[in-house]
Order: sequence, then structure tokens, then C-alpha cells
Amino acid sequence: DVGGSRRGEEERRQALEYGKEFSQRGRRQRDARENEA
Repeated sequence: DVGGSRRGEEERRQALEYGKEFSQRGRRQRDARENEA
């Protein structure tokens, strides 16, 4: 099923984007806390 595999690819790509954004946000929060200290 080509459509199914394509949908899986899209979901994987979105999850990757979300993971990158999430890790960047966590890094920014950690930097902010260290700057406050």
C-alpha cells in the first residue's frame, strides 16, 4: 500500500521536526535558568 507507507513517512518526518523543536526549546530553557543563577 503506497499511500500507507507515504503517510507513515509523513508522520515520521513530523515527529522528527517536533523532536528537534522540543530539544531546542529544552536547551533554551536550561540556558535561561543558568543565566539567572
